Parts: sequence; C-alpha cells; structure tokens
Amino acid sequence: MTLGIECLLTDDPARADELARTLDGINRDRREIEGDMREQAMAIAESLFDEGDEPPPAICVFDPDFHEGVVGIVASRIKDKLHRPTFVFAASQAPGREHELKGSGRSIPGFHLRDALDLVAKRHPGVLLRFGGHAMAAGCTVAEEHLDVFEEAMAQVAQEWLDAATLLRRLHTDGPLAPEYRRADLVDTLHGEVWGRGFAPPLFSEEVEVVSQKLVADKHRALKLRHRGPAGRRHLVRPHRAAAGALHAGLPPRDGRVAGCAEGALPGRRRGVLKRAVQAVPSTGMAECCGSSK
Repeated sequence: MTLGIECLLTDDPARADELARTLDGINRDRREIEGDMREQAMAIAESLFDEGDEPPPAICVFDPDFHEGVVGIVASRIKDKLHRPTFVFAASQAPGREHELKGSGRSIPGFHLRDALDLVAKRHPGVLLRFGGHAMAAGCTVAEEHLDVFEEAMAQVAQEWLDAATLLRRLHTDGPLAPEYRRADLVDTLHGEVWGRGFAPPLFSEEVEVVSQKLVADKHRALKLRHRGPAGRRHLVRPHRAAAGALHAGLPPRDGRVAGCAEGALPGRRRGVLKRAVQAVPSTGMAECCGSSK
C-alpha cells in the first residue's frame, strides 16, 4: 500500500500524522528537484536557438542528471514559455533498463501529441519502445542511442503539422471587469467554485499603468499597477507564473501600458491586494489577449 493511500485509510491519528509528515517531506524534496531541473532544462531548451530567433518546431531535452519523477511538470513549464510541443527525458530507474530513456511530453492546442508519436513510430520502427497518451500530454520510452533519431523525427512531424496560426500564442479572456464587481465577496465566490478543463475560471484583462516593479525572492515579480480611468486606484499584483528570464527582463517602463490578466483580479480584504494574479503581459507583446465581456 502506498503512503498516500495508507494515510487516507488509517484510523490511527498518530500514524496518519506520521504519514502526512513523511509525504510533506517527499513533496518538498520533489519541489526542490523540480526547481533545479526546470532551470537546467530551460537553459538547454533555450540553447537550441539563437536569441531573437523563433524556437524549433518541437523541443526535446535530456540530461543524465534529470529525475524521471518530474519530467512531465518540467515539460509543461517549457511548453508554457516557448509555446512549442515539448518532451523532457530522464534515464529510466527501472532495474535492467538503465539504457532506456523515459520521456514525458506536453503539447499546444492544434498539435495532437499522441498522434504525432504514432506517426514517428510508423516512420521509424523500433525507435519508440513504448508510448501512449492523448492530444495534450503523452509519454514514451526510447533507447538512449535512438534519442537523436526521435528528436529529428518529432521535429519533422511538428514542422509538417504546425502552421503560423497554431504557433500564435492566444490568451482568451473575459475582457475587463466593471469597477462595481471588483469586490472581495466576488473573489471569494469565484475561488469557491470548481473549475476544470472545458470549464475554465474567468480570466479578466485590463490595460493598466505599471507604477513600479521589483523581484521578490528572485522568483516573483511584484507589480504596482494603476487602472486606467477616473478611479486611478493602485493595487499590488504578484504574477507567479512568469519564468525567471522574463522576470529579470522586466515589463515596460513606469509609464508603459500593459494588459494585465488575472484570475479574479479583484482587490482583496487586506491592503487592496489583487488575488491570484497569473500574468502581466506587455500590450505590444506576442501574446494575443482576446477579450469577450460576458
């Protein structure tokens, strides 16, 4: 029985507490491994193309020190930043399979990852030892000696299938939120609902002035923004899904205008903090904000 299941099923409070602490330690270790591996994998991915150039049609990353337990989440982070189908590989930890690489992939809308793997398998028999998945996420196993063949084959499929429209990053929003709805009780209502794939939480967008910005703990960019319009009220926004490189690059100057997109971007009860801020993207950037007020 796994630790998680035993923790949920046990009737012994002391045992449950012991298991919960063990699981928390494992999760903290995993997050530390993920953080280190994410930075290394991102550096490898960005080394595949010159600054100012477009990324390759598909990204494939491997390092002998990668841990197979977090390849999926690292692939997702790279895909989010570069907007390309991405596979991250790690050496198998299974006994007798040390020369196999286990990969986890994440895709972008319009590129069916499992079908792409199927085409690679048909064009290059024997390269994929195992594979499976669905449109947006898939896994596969390859022999280490065949990794270069897989990388070239996946890039070829991506080159054939991806067009300019698919490669254009789009951010669909619900448009601006009227001032009368920027209330803490609405924040609580939105956060209390159950959201998921096909039923996404509302995403509001605003054009705002960047009053100030700074790095916090070298991980988050804290922004002071001012809404355009007569109210001119300032709020503190912490976008927590930006990559380290983008954080250090910064947003436009103090008097620049950005399109700020956030889940439930409303003032909270404490010091007017905008809760759950997700992204702040330059209004002149590559991201396309599609507002559709409801």
